Amino acid sequence: MQIVLIDEVENLGIAGDIREVKDGFARNYLIPQNLAVKASKEELARADSRKKVEVERRTRLNTEVEGVVEQLEGKPVVIEVRVGPAGRLYGSVTATDIAEVVSEQIGKELDRHAVTLSQPIREVSDHTVRVRLAPDVFATLNVSVQPEGGSPPTEDATDDETAPEPTVDQAIAAEEKRLEEEAAAAEEDSEQEDEAIDGETPAAELDEAATEASVAEDDASADEASSTTDDASSDEAADPAATEDEDATQDDVSADEKRGESSED
Repeated sequence: MQIVLIDEVENLGIAGDIREVKDGFARNYLIPQNLAVKASKEELARADSRKKVEVERRTRLNTEVEGVVEQLEGKPVVIEVRVGPAGRLYGSVTATDIAEVVSEQIGKELDRHAVTLSQPIREVSDHTVRVRLAPDVFATLNVSVQPEGGSPPTEDATDDETAPEPTVDQAIAAEEKRLEEEAAAAEEDSEQEDEAIDGETPAAELDEAATEASVAEDDASADEASSTTDDASSDEAADPAATEDEDATQDDVSADEKRGESSED
């Protein structure tokens, strides 16, 4: 299939170039990714103007980075990272990390795809990295990956310092566990508080109970006193014969005393 490129494709061409490619490559990749269009009469007519605009754009971008190559290649690009005792990184240095550091140095946004890095860097060392600063401008950088603070921790460092960083899933699981524990503790405290409130007798109820107990005690004392008086009265009323005998005895004594007085006379 004949196509017209509308954007640069590595090892194929730049915008405005007319190429012959396999149908599958065109239909499945170039056209869906908006990198090319089918070479119709209209697109073929516009191919020259497309290429002219693209050449002008590339020339401008190349000019913008003039002098930057010498600046970058003159000193290493230092990236400080956290490392373990053996110099192993907690994580890795990727093309994105390098692109961010280079962007700060040149004052121009650099896409991560402009950094040629076969695989992420996972240990402290120096690496040679090729960077595309503009369509036709490349720089070879010395990327120096160094530990934070200047040296890695020793083998006898504490477990917290040498332990690898948790993964995202582990961090999420730990946070969920912490929230569950806090919720369980809060629920337990609430239940204990409710039980304490249920087990407490309000002061008003205690005063009322004390008053009732005092009144009951007074009533009991009064009943006991009344019962004693009633019993005594009942005993006196229940024994009239004893009273009559006592009176008869007193009369007999008086009669004897009179007879004695009469004999003496």
